[in-house]
Amino acid sequence: MLNEAANIWIRALDAAQVNITIADATHPERPLKYVNRAFCDTTGYTAEEVVGRSCRFLQGPNTSQNTIAQIRQSLDRGEALDVEILNYRRDGSEFWNALSLTPIRDDADHLTAIVGFQVDVTERKKADEDRFHAAKMEALGRFSSGTAHEVNSLLQPIVSLPSLIAPALPVHAEEEREWLGLIEQHGKSARQLLRKLLNYGRRHTDEVRGLFDPLDAIRKAAEHLKSIRNNKVELVLDWPSTTSGFVHGDSQSLQHSLIAIGENAFEAMPEGGTLQLTASFSNTAVTISVADTGPGVDNRLRHKVFEPFFTGKPIGQGTGLGLALAYSYVTSMDGTISLVNRRDSGACFTINLPLAASEPVHLTQEINIA
Repeated sequence: MLNEAANIWIRALDAAQVNITIADATHPERPLKYVNRAFCDTTGYTAEEVVGRSCRFLQGPNTSQNTIAQIRQSLDRGEALDVEILNYRRDGSEFWNALSLTPIRDDADHLTAIVGFQVDVTERKKADEDRFHAAKMEALGRFSSGTAHEVNSLLQPIVSLPSLIAPALPVHAEEEREWLGLIEQHGKSARQLLRKLLNYGRRHTDEVRGLFDPLDAIRKAAEHLKSIRNNKVELVLDWPSTTSGFVHGDSQSLQHSLIAIGENAFEAMPEGGTLQLTASFSNTAVTISVADTGPGVDNRLRHKVFEPFFTGKPIGQGTGLGLALAYSYVTSMDGTISLVNRRDSGACFTINLPLAASEPVHLTQEINIA
């Protein structure tokens, strides 16, 4: 009867949708004594591979050391714990694990086992992260646009006065004229930066937008990338010969977005590599991918690359606005842009834009700073 009851419990645990583990609390390493099928399905390990081992095999390079220490302290004290931790599957992929640990004691109040209930909450964590990032980007857009207008007013005399002062200088004051020219040049450069900031904030305003052929923007971006690429970089292009739909937005914005992504990829491959620009259509969207064979991007920086002024370049090289503008342009067209590291090497940016159902109307709108 006892064995039959035990078998029923084992079958019940194996049938559970939540991951269940039982560890031996009497051993200092707390090795696993049991894992159910859901645990094996989630992690990719078989029961034979993990029984007898500590759960540390689920940890990896990006697992928080503070969370690990928190779990260890709770286990040492024999306390229950609920925590979320970044774990790794057998194939090396990451997943967020909502972990609930419960100590089991015998009749003498001795700690004998630790039962773990685990749920893969990767999608929920990603959704929370995306919502937080979207809110942060919206706030940054408003701040950047407002700041640009204020600073632009202060730049007006710096840009305009040198040309008025120069004719009043003595004929021999060549050095002073050079200084005035330098002031005017830097003022105009600052104004160009402000124009980028205003463009970054454009997605929060009502714009006059039309319908355009995304393949036209892709072709123009590819031509530009061909003209600036390092001879060591191979450019691979792949898209349909004819369009299967039109996009609501600004063709130049998409073109500039692809150029910004491509330029970043070129800089990531100074010794050469491959940049692949592809596009495909579904019934509802066009998907555009820009993939390179560079070193890739740290996963912890996946969202930061779209923030204004974020750059991995040395100080003085680049403004950190290229990808921020790409994000702004794409989201203004009700699209999405994402970054993933490829399994072999390199980074892949993917843009998804919804297709419209009507004929194209070629409209663009420029923002000028007076």
